[in-house]
Amino acid sequence: MAERTVHLAGLAAGADIDFRGTTFSDRLFHSLLDALRDYSAMGHPRLGTARFESAVFEGTAWFEEATFTGPALFTSATFRHEAWFQAAAFEDTASFENAFFETHAGFQEVVFESAAHFTSATVDGKAQFVKTNFEGTAELTSVTFNDTACFEEAAFRNSACFDETTFRGTASFAEAVFESDIRFGAAAFQGPAWFDGTTLKGAPVTAAAFEGHPGYEAPTFQHAAHF
Repeated sequence: MAERTVHLAGLAAGADIDFRGTTFSDRLFHSLLDALRDYSAMGHPRLGTARFESAVFEGTAWFEEATFTGPALFTSATFRHEAWFQAAAFEDTASFENAFFETHAGFQEVVFESAAHFTSATVDGKAQFVKTNFEGTAELTSVTFNDTACFEEAAFRNSACFDETTFRGTASFAEAVFESDIRFGAAAFQGPAWFDGTTLKGAPVTAAAFEGHPGYEAPTFQHAAHF
């Protein structure tokens, strides 16, 4: 405990951190963010390379309006309560591969300036990517959304992949913009799917993703799909 206190006291905004495998209580989490606040930028947290692989967040993980200037690695992390990244900025690679969100996952208005990896993540609560900006590749292969998944007004500037992803609740891509190719190979929509107002500016939706082609399995819709 004393060593951790000394370590936190030595941190400053923009520091590289390594908390792989750490279990975060509310107290520890808030102590960490307080040590990384940039008071020249309204006190919002600013992190350099952030390593949270296999970390467990016991309380609400409030990364709202945080800036990650280096790679943000949440691979195999577990979020026991809400995870809020609203209006956060990821300036480098962001990895949430194999992450487990036991309740809500809030990524509204987030900016991913580089690749965003969510492969094999699971979200048990509502997943919110409303007005999220994916500047780099958006990799959402084999994600399981057990509740509503909202990508309304999201912007995909580069390729987006939802191959083998399962949407168990409502999936909404209303007013989303895709400027490059998008894949939904073997995706399963088990609830209503909304694509009304969606804009495709770039390459075709993987040979009209909902038709399929050799070596490509079209997605399955078990309820109404609204285009």
